[in-house]
Amino acid sequence: MAKFKSYASPSGFKPIEAPDESRKYLAQGQQQLQAMQRAMQFDLANRDRYADAMQNAQQMEMANREMVFKRDLNNRQAVQQQIQNNYQQTIREADIQGRQELQTLQALSSFSETAFNALGEYNKKGSSLVYRNQSMHLVLIPKDYLRSIS
Repeated sequence: MAKFKSYASPSGFKPIEAPDESRKYLAQGQQQLQAMQRAMQFDLANRDRYADAMQNAQQMEMANREMVFKRDLNNRQAVQQQIQNNYQQTIREADIQGRQELQTLQALSSFSETAFNALGEYNKKGSSLVYRNQSMHLVLIPKDYLRSIS
């Protein structure tokens, strides 16, 4: 008869041992976890930088609007003040011109009264002188000339 060779060992049952890969999978899992945490931290930091940039931009925009508003307000106040100064200057000039016209009219009224009186005296004296001159002239004109005119 034939003899069979056995592959079993006489020492007892020894199960097949699989290599221990759990540490490798655990290390890979830890690496992926760390990579995801770094990505999350980067995303959070990026989000914070973006939010800070937006907030700074809004603050700059508010400050710029405030500055423009104040400049516009100051310009309007300066224009209003200049308009008021121009009105005041116009009023002063009109007052000065009115006073000068009043002085001129007062001088003319006193002058015209004097001139009126002087003209009246001249007319009284002058009319008698003119009459005398005309009558003297008539006396001196030859009679032939007077006949030729009439």
